[in-house]
Amino acid sequence: MSCFICDAAIPDIGAFRYWNVSVATEQSYLGKCIIALRRHEEDFLALTDEERDEMWLAASAVRDALTRCFAPDHFNYQVLGNSVRHVHMHLTPRYTSPREFAGATFRDEHWGTWPYPSPAELPSGFLASLADTIKRTIEKGRSASMSFYEKPSGVTQLMNGVMRFFSSMGLMPRKMVTLEVKGRRSGQTRATVVNVLDHEGQRYLVAPRGNTEWVRNARAAGGEAAIKRGSRESVRLEEVSGEQRPPIIQAYLKENAMVTKRHFGIEPDAPIEEFQRIAPDHPVFRITPAS
Repeated sequence: MSCFICDAAIPDIGAFRYWNVSVATEQSYLGKCIIALRRHEEDFLALTDEERDEMWLAASAVRDALTRCFAPDHFNYQVLGNSVRHVHMHLTPRYTSPREFAGATFRDEHWGTWPYPSPAELPSGFLASLADTIKRTIEKGRSASMSFYEKPSGVTQLMNGVMRFFSSMGLMPRKMVTLEVKGRRSGQTRATVVNVLDHEGQRYLVAPRGNTEWVRNARAAGGEAAIKRGSRESVRLEEVSGEQRPPIIQAYLKENAMVTKRHFGIEPDAPIEEFQRIAPDHPVFRITPAS
């Protein structure tokens, strides 16, 4: 069955695992956005815990970006599903005075009441420009306040301890090693089992769970670390920029899909655009010899 949201081709803000954020094509209220579930689902109460939690994060990110961009006086949040049976939220900024953007002036003619649409012709390229402005503002705020981190469960931590012992002894697969980094608070060496990726002549570490403790420790230590598999090798970890990450993450997922696919939320053979979307959530480090 055809779905308007699934089939829609509107300027995308995106950048979330379970939700698409797009500017509404009808801009009676400057900055109105649609936050739509990436999979097709008609029942709001059928959301998974992860989808529900991220919806609030996505809505908060959009609200904060619109606040920085246009300083609305209020926000309306609507989840109805009357005409479009696909879980989505209308996030509508409201204004007590006119706002201008990209050659257009907006007046909230219905302040204090329902956000009735008042369609008006928009300048050429307006929606793309608006989407780009909101997207860039979200990305700036996201790096500071919405850093993705999926904390391991107690069982996972216990299993990591067992694998850490065997990998440090060199008894696990060759790509599995123990990473040692100085703790940023305690100053004590912290050990974590990680999988090394060999990609185009370089070695990399990828963080499926996002900004994990080892990632934060590595940054605080200036990249100084060691990897251990039988013998111990002192290394330096150089963080890879966001635009260089997608093909590396894709290669990593292809090698480790069985145990890490759920952390990335996409298939190994997904289009590279999908890896570009998730790249900000998954730090990547190049392993180089210690100087």
